[in-house]
Amino acid sequence: MLRYELALTPEQIDACYHLRHRVYTEERPWERSDMAELEKDGFDRRSAHVIVLWHELPVATARLCLGPDLPLTKYLPDYPLPPGTMEVGRLCFPSPKTEQVWGRVEVLKVLSDGIEAMLKFYGDGEILTLMRPALTRVLSRAGYCFTKLGPTVDLKGRRWLMKYEPQKEA
Repeated sequence: MLRYELALTPEQIDACYHLRHRVYTEERPWERSDMAELEKDGFDRRSAHVIVLWHELPVATARLCLGPDLPLTKYLPDYPLPPGTMEVGRLCFPSPKTEQVWGRVEVLKVLSDGIEAMLKFYGDGEILTLMRPALTRVLSRAGYCFTKLGPTVDLKGRRWLMKYEPQKEA
């Protein structure tokens, strides 16, 4: 059974860091390995996290940087950010090889619900992200809605500046 939890305890937050380490240093070696097998950076101190669990196994996570300093300003230093802007990032979810256990779209829908819960918990400012164009197509199948805002940046490949549009209440 898939479910999300807001990562509010040190143990839940560490589970997010461990999952990010596995994805970003082992599956896709984008970041340097850490002896403690935790992938984190200075932005995590002012961030909220959500984790998707399959029974008790962490399978997906995302973080919401609460600002005022956001990771995207490193790549777009002159882009004007409205007050209260937050950034969704560090989306980690199953690779295609795990499709036999659970579907990526199913996991991403639960992760989306978790991001929505974080937004309700932490505020309602504008939500931005830097994302690969191909990822926006995968996420749109799971109900995420993004609007391309502006410039393309080079960040481990081409990334678009996107605005996250929260799901509409039914």
